[in-house]
Amino acid sequence: MGLLHAPRRTYVAEAGYFNDPNLLNSLHLVGQWIPWLQLGAIGGVIFALGGALFLLLTFATIFRGPRIGLSGGELQISPTPGPATFFDKLGLLALIAIVIIVIAYSLPAVEIYSRGLSPAPPYWPSGAPAG
Repeated sequence: MGLLHAPRRTYVAEAGYFNDPNLLNSLHLVGQWIPWLQLGAIGGVIFALGGALFLLLTFATIFRGPRIGLSGGELQISPTPGPATFFDKLGLLALIAIVIIVIAYSLPAVEIYSRGLSPAPPYWPSGAPAG
């Protein structure tokens, strides 16, 4: 959203400088922020649900998980492990991680290099020119 002149780390609904008439002339892209704000909200909900699920599984494992007993000071896991599952294939998981990283960084990289590595124009809330 920075390329659409959106301020960072600002609660946009309460930002007082949006009442500046000089600023409103330069914020013709505000309507284009909405889909990106909604996408960020969806990501935040997924992040919160993932954190809650992590905590739930952690505490459920601690308080309800099976107890492992020690016999003779030795921890016995399993003499015959079962077949490998999807999560036991480290190479496949590394490949999936690489694909996700390429997908995540490709769009910003294309955007940056399509502009010829020029920086985004400065944003001045007061409407004052740069410099």
